[in-house]
Order: sequence, then C-alpha cells, then structure tokens
Amino acid sequence: MIHKRQTDLFNPADHTDRHVTIVGLGNIGSHTAIALAKMGIARFTLYDFDEVEAHNTASQAFVPAQCGATKVDCLAETIIDIHPDIEVECITEAFRGHETVPDILIIAVDSMHERKNICAKLQEGDSNPFIIDGRMGGGQVEVWAQRLNDWSNTFSDNPDTDACSARYISYTSYVIAGIITNTVKRYIQRERLCKRFVMHLDTYDVISQYYDTE
Repeated sequence: MIHKRQTDLFNPADHTDRHVTIVGLGNIGSHTAIALAKMGIARFTLYDFDEVEAHNTASQAFVPAQCGATKVDCLAETIIDIHPDIEVECITEAFRGHETVPDILIIAVDSMHERKNICAKLQEGDSNPFIIDGRMGGGQVEVWAQRLNDWSNTFSDNPDTDACSARYISYTSYVIAGIITNTVKRYIQRERLCKRFVMHLDTYDVISQYYDTE
C-alpha cells in the first residue's frame, strides 16, 4: 500500500469520492496537483490553455522534454504515473466560472482580474464549491480558504501590477503547494481551517486567521 506511512494523518481509502478542480497549472497549480495526487486524491479536473515553455521548467512541475505540449496533458500523465487509478479530466481552455464544480475548487490563476471574472460567473451559477485560492509573489505566499461569498470579499481593487507568478523562485511554489494540500486535507476531514494564511519566506513572518469548518 503506497500510502501506509500516512494513513493516521489521511487515509485515501476513506475519501475516494472527493473531487478537486484546479484552475491554472503554473507555479502553484502544477505542484499542488502532484502533492494532492501523492496524498491520495483520486479525482481531478484540470484547466489550463497554455503549453509548456522553457522558462516554465525553472519553477513549475514540468521538464524540458515537455516543452510544446499542453500543460493539462503533461500534468495528467504525471499524476496518473503516481497512481494509475487516478481519474483526470483535462480541459485545455480557460475556466470561466459557469461550469459546475462538485466539490473543491483551487484557484491558481495569475491575476486579480481573472479571479473577479471567475467569481462573478460562479455567483451566477448553481455551484458553491469550497474555494482555496493561492497567491504568490517574490518571497510571499498567501492562501485563502472559504466559500464563494466570502471569497469575493478578498479581492483587492489595487492589486500588485505584476502577475502572481512574475516574481518567483522554485521553493515558493513548493511551499504554497504544501499549504494548499494541507488545507484540502483539513477541509475533507473537517479539521480546523485557516481562513487566510500569509507567510513571507525571507522573514518567516506569518499572519493567520482561523475559523472552524461547517
């Protein structure tokens, strides 16, 4: 059993029905998908319209041999290699928010504008997924975890002009992927959740606000 060392923390056999949708497979989304697959999540829907480029391989979960292929196909192949029973739906287009999201939605897009558009469309539909939003820039990582109406209150009217992934280094991608994966685990198991987690990896300063899952 490949997960025998973790079952006291998270037993995948107890959660085979959980479904994670990841929007954006760059620095945050690509490493998060792999971390979740290794933890034992078995059902994924992946959204990204980009192809792998050479500069992506410095900090995203891709290798030079994958350049020119779509990110969704490369990542699907990687996580199925982790465990062949994983089910992956690959969508090579932008997520607009009108799609039905059955369970957990991870937002890993690279602008506040995209977040606002996704949120507006979700509010028009019937889905009410649990949203985990990862944001990253320079040495800072930030993760929001909440329902749709609360998520809409986290947007900045004057966000940083750089895209979230415009200032990055590999270790920030690994750190935020770990925080998001832990948040998924805690949500599924109805453990105490952190509504907002911010950490700067240069100073190790942490700001966090907690709330209990419903």
